[in-house]
Amino acid sequence: MIQVSQIIDRAEKALDAEGSDRYKFEQDYRPAINGAIEFLISVFNKAFSDNKLTEENLRELVLTRVWQTSKYSRIYFNPDDAGGKVWSIIRVSPEPILDPETDPLPNEDDKLSLFVPDVIFVKSKYSANRLTFEESAESEENIFVDGNPSFTNQFKSYAYTNFNDNAGRAEIEILPHINSEFVAVTYLLRPDVITTESDLIRFPESMTNLVVKQVLNSLSTKQGDGTNLYSITEKDVSELVSVMS
Repeated sequence: MIQVSQIIDRAEKALDAEGSDRYKFEQDYRPAINGAIEFLISVFNKAFSDNKLTEENLRELVLTRVWQTSKYSRIYFNPDDAGGKVWSIIRVSPEPILDPETDPLPNEDDKLSLFVPDVIFVKSKYSANRLTFEESAESEENIFVDGNPSFTNQFKSYAYTNFNDNAGRAEIEILPHINSEFVAVTYLLRPDVITTESDLIRFPESMTNLVVKQVLNSLSTKQGDGTNLYSITEKDVSELVSVMS
């Protein structure tokens, strides 16, 4: 991870502003650093969509946790349980082997999923494939679509639909339907914005220069309304891929 104080120190040296009060944290550095974080998240998204990087490149942000599905076969990722906001789902593993072995948790409101703490995901022979909402509707009747409920033997396959807001909760849904069963989920956390100079940015340390570069760009091209205009170029993506390789 990257220390915010390190970013500020490098930016001050580049701006020849060491020891001066020319740039303030609240007014200048905090919005510039947060703008850099948001910009680099966008560059990562472009690199992911172009298949030039995978989520696994951000090892510092990859977590695996276990949930018990609701009676609707859904999982809600409360940021307090997930360790932050979920950026992207990497793997959904139904029927996981856990250590220690755990009985289903009592659930006073089975319309909601439950986070399962203090367990380690060991393995699962299943990995759910992501379906669009149209494909998930088709899976009920089409045996050739993952998540079809017809098979209970070695031909069984699972699927999931990506986030859908249900009554104010963004949930994923597992197919075929599983009621109050364990599912391990591996996911990528979205880096939080910073609030203080002592914060850490949850990007790899190898990206320090990229963050500094964007901070300097923000400070030098600040618009009158306090915002910055960014466009993602192939050069940005190539530079990120080079750093992460």
